[in-house]
Amino acid sequence: GPVFGLWWALAQLDSDRFQDEAREAIRAYLYASPGEQHPVAGPIRTHFLDTNPAAMEAVNDFYQMLFAEIDREWKDVLAARSQLAGDSAWPAALADPERERVRQALYGLDSPANIAPHDVEQISNAEIRQKIAARRAAVQEHMGSHPGRPDRAMALVDASTPYDPYVFLRGKEATRGEDVPRRFLSVLSPGPSVPYTNGSGRLELAKAIANERNPLTARVFVNRVWMHHFGQPLVETPSDFGYQGGKPTHPELLDYLAREFMEDGWSVKRLHKRIMLSSVYVQSSETRPEAQAVDPENKLLWRYQRRRLDFEAMRDSLLVAANNLDLTMGGLSFNIAAPLYPSRRTIYAEVDRQDLPDVFATFDFAAPTSHRARRFETMVPPQSLYLMNNEFVAEQARSLAAHSGETAGSNSEERIGWIYRRLLHRDPTEQELRLGETFIQEMAMTHSVEAAPPQEVSDWKYGVGVVDEATGRTISFTEFPYWSGEAYQGDDQWPDGEFGWAQLGMLGGQPGDVDHAVIRRWTSPVDSNISFIGELHHFSALGDGIRGYVVSSREGIIWSGDVQDGLIMTEFQNHPIRTGDTVDLVIASKGEAEEDRYRWHPRLYLSGPDSTQFPKQDWLTRFDFIGPQPSPPEPLDAWAQYAQVLLMSNEFIFVD
Repeated sequence: GPVFGLWWALAQLDSDRFQDEAREAIRAYLYASPGEQHPVAGPIRTHFLDTNPAAMEAVNDFYQMLFAEIDREWKDVLAARSQLAGDSAWPAALADPERERVRQALYGLDSPANIAPHDVEQISNAEIRQKIAARRAAVQEHMGSHPGRPDRAMALVDASTPYDPYVFLRGKEATRGEDVPRRFLSVLSPGPSVPYTNGSGRLELAKAIANERNPLTARVFVNRVWMHHFGQPLVETPSDFGYQGGKPTHPELLDYLAREFMEDGWSVKRLHKRIMLSSVYVQSSETRPEAQAVDPENKLLWRYQRRRLDFEAMRDSLLVAANNLDLTMGGLSFNIAAPLYPSRRTIYAEVDRQDLPDVFATFDFAAPTSHRARRFETMVPPQSLYLMNNEFVAEQARSLAAHSGETAGSNSEERIGWIYRRLLHRDPTEQELRLGETFIQEMAMTHSVEAAPPQEVSDWKYGVGVVDEATGRTISFTEFPYWSGEAYQGDDQWPDGEFGWAQLGMLGGQPGDVDHAVIRRWTSPVDSNISFIGELHHFSALGDGIRGYVVSSREGIIWSGDVQDGLIMTEFQNHPIRTGDTVDLVIASKGEAEEDRYRWHPRLYLSGPDSTQFPKQDWLTRFDFIGPQPSPPEPLDAWAQYAQVLLMSNEFIFVD
């Protein structure tokens, strides 16, 4: 080409003989025979006619200088065009056609200077690639969690040119066997299996599975729907209809439901309606002695099987009882363990396959990492403890109690009756009324609101500030305003905001700019001597590294040191300390805070002759590190306690 052709010819020369061969190579390229004429852009031809570069670096320097000049000229043209918007006669190119040829090569889609994003990543070193990957992950997380993100759905799209798979001989990917056409399973086909021809064959496979000639699909489906309505399936092994699976308790019923399901066009809605309008569904759950004697397990369905609500229905029922359920459809999932206790339906709770919240496991939520045909049902103490002590349940009890007072007034009988109708959809018996009134009176007398016990004060604070080396003091300290669940930082949009990159976690963190060094501040609870030891790691070869300080409010800077892309020991021995003195463990950036991720979790310990008299002598920063401690929950008053008792009752928790 007219711009990079000569550069490429020179790049082929041996670097050791470059200056000796460059002159001849330039002349050969510029004055090629007519049949091999090489067009060369004017500025490049002019420069190299009278130049003999000593090395390829000199060639590169000229190209860099020329591209910078051309780029500035083009930007001047664009600026002039923007001021004369609407003037179609204004040129869309540089005035000098030879310099325009250079601009075209610089800005062209196929220009070597126009590197595709994936190529940029490929030619970068490992550290840059890691940073790109981290930022790409942050962008993806932001796109998935930001409230303003557009709604979107995942879609499965057929490949434009699907291919037939093949057998792996002895299961080895490298050992290829015969090709296998895309088709239905031969072993389940009554005749020869016909290969699929419509795209990948997924649609044809789906139609073969959900087909009247294959009643197994309908049987499996109606068995699972029946299980969800009655708490037990007709075939006790919902995922195994083979010889090793359970036999149906009602085979004719299973066949009938499967046939009707298919004849109804596989309508799930009609299947639900047919089951729920049946006499077996609407019968009582009361025990009949004569039936109990014949079928104690109720396999023949002589009564409705009393059953416990699963966790999602139970949590939603608590919210409904308290008039707090948010019925908004769709939207983002929520963290069910968050202290704000979202009131959305539990079906929208976030399920992390690798870190399932404890409350799910407590209430027999199916493990999301493997197949589960049905949920186990357990009755274990943590379930009762959750209903007794969890703040989410207490909050619903408070709401229910307050709502009852607003609606039914101060009369205890009317208020108890309102709560019964709200929770259990019936009036209380006379005995239940008396029990309720007695409970309210006793709780009002014996459970008066007590002052909350004093909270333990931590010896540590976490924030940002500035160390003045001239005075040896920390001249400013501001506590971090936001806790992410794992680290302290400026706000939820880290690294944006006032504190920038400043962040502090259990094992280390990252400083911000010059006004936002990261500080762990320890306040001494004793009079003694202290010592200190730890390793300070810095993880980037870019930038200028970091500087660490240990600053005593009594003595000033006790220790300081610099590190970049490595580690240093941080230690001192036997410095005096008095009750109320502070010691700041400070990490400050020396340049680019973006590159200053560090790890530092030192040990601070008492070392005076009388140190053994104190109950605590060691402060290990990683073990002492905790997030902000919530205020103790407000005790429940008598009516809220009564509401909580009924919310925990079997009659509320069970479907009867």
